[in-house]
Amino acid sequence: MSNAILISILPEFVAGILSGTKVFEYRKIMPVQAISHLVLYCTAPTKRVVAVAEVAGRLVDTPSKIWTDTSYGSGITYKFYTDYFSGHKHAGAFALGSVYELSIPLKISELTSCKVAPQSFCYLNSRDTNFILKALASASKRKSPGNV
Repeated sequence: MSNAILISILPEFVAGILSGTKVFEYRKIMPVQAISHLVLYCTAPTKRVVAVAEVAGRLVDTPSKIWTDTSYGSGITYKFYTDYFSGHKHAGAFALGSVYELSIPLKISELTSCKVAPQSFCYLNSRDTNFILKALASASKRKSPGNV
């Protein structure tokens, strides 16, 4: 996990990612740095770091172009998508590769990079990525989608 970010995701979308029906994660703000992994923080009521997803690709374009290219694996409705990007000229999407669920979800307080759930994302330092890698040692690979 060379460059990882922590992102907050609603429980229903975490479920879609873990099941493999959601293979794109949309963002209004994309990181400047190249990202290799997304660390998934599941929001209330879970409030835990629950999984890690490999980043297979990154897309930035107009919301309509991104939807055209990714809707098949969006895991969300068109209305939710358009409401989310309403008023934005650019949209971002991470194409997800393999996803690993943590056997024991982590509290955000166990991290040193981020102490609260991020609104957009939080870069993780090497201490946190090593800590998460150790937690993943007993995790199982959930999905590995084809070419996305």
